[in-house]
Amino acid sequence: MYDGHTSSNLNIGMTLTELPPPPTGPWHANMVELWVTVYGNVCALISGVGVVHGELGDVINANEERWHRPTSCPNTAKAYAWR
Repeated sequence: MYDGHTSSNLNIGMTLTELPPPPTGPWHANMVELWVTVYGNVCALISGVGVVHGELGDVINANEERWHRPTSCPNTAKAYAWR
């Protein structure tokens, strides 16, 4: 979905045995980014917060001016989240 400024798409995380190293991006100066967990377990690494775990129905929010990286949690199946 796209309204001319914001968008929503399905983020499909890979099956992992461990989390990748900390991210250097993406980063948004003037907006938050959030994910709604629709399948599996999402692990979002957010600068200044750490790893945030999400299960079915959970909403994870990365405040503006934070590095962030959502992915599947280690040793779980693929995760799907709407962004």
